[in-house]
Amino acid sequence: MNCSAWLATPPHSGGVAIIELSGDVEGLLHALAPNGPWPIGKIFLRRIAEVDTGLVVRLTEDRAQCTPHGGLRIVERIAQAITACGATWRTTPPNRYWPEARSEVEAAALDAISRAESPRAIPLLLEHAQRWEADTSPLTNIEKETSLRLNHLIHAPTVAVVGKPNAGKSTLLNYILGREAALVSSEAGTTRDRVGAKVDIGGLIVNWIDTPGHRTTEDSIEREAIKQSSAVIRSADIRICLMAPDASESSPFFQPGDILVVNKSDTPSAASLAAAQGSSHLISALSGNGVEAVLEDVKNSLIAPEDLNFGFRWDFLGRM
Repeated sequence: MNCSAWLATPPHSGGVAIIELSGDVEGLLHALAPNGPWPIGKIFLRRIAEVDTGLVVRLTEDRAQCTPHGGLRIVERIAQAITACGATWRTTPPNRYWPEARSEVEAAALDAISRAESPRAIPLLLEHAQRWEADTSPLTNIEKETSLRLNHLIHAPTVAVVGKPNAGKSTLLNYILGREAALVSSEAGTTRDRVGAKVDIGGLIVNWIDTPGHRTTEDSIEREAIKQSSAVIRSADIRICLMAPDASESSPFFQPGDILVVNKSDTPSAASLAAAQGSSHLISALSGNGVEAVLEDVKNSLIAPEDLNFGFRWDFLGRM
């Protein structure tokens, strides 16, 4: 079958997913949702690949969309069904596939919007597309530097929380998410593998990684988990070094520019530890006291407040 399909919405779980079909779409639509016909411009509610119920619309002779629910497993099963029909499932959209775009810049903006992980990116991309239409001169250094930070709105940056066992890394993640995503125990070494979650910090989506506490241990499983997490920690866009009175040694991965946080503010020696370490963040991961200030610092370290009101051009076109 001369047809290809791909996910046009960001590749993570959401309320609705948009699956684009291109080529012999009528043949593929009849295979996926047999109750045709498929006139152009009409929207139908159909059972898609016997997986989920969603909207199906044929946009042109050779283009259609299916919009099932946005669960990752739903999309995966529909993708498998598309492949079984003889069509090609693409892991990324075709380069600049936006036939409704009036220009290359508008196509690039639509492409970036479809991939952007942070909702704050959408109005900015529309605004900066207009700026590129008006000015195609070479980028200035400040435009290049700012673009690197603004690109965090498209590709979620990684925030790694590091620290000794019992510093409260898992408690902090659970508080931010409002649910238990990581095991919490007073026994050192409870977190034996990194735990990740998408976290929305004021419109900036980040990959928040709770790493196992680094220590010397005879436990082979824990040693391997610590080893594997080291690469993630080193490559993170920013690290939070979490300390506590009963876990007061800083992480060996801590670098200038990372954020130093002292946890367990309700314990008598926490304030003096924060003062000795020169940390402005004294928090309680259990109650949430001081956590919002840490999140604001993380967001501002990844994208400066002035970046969102940047008066020049954001290089979402990839011209650097």
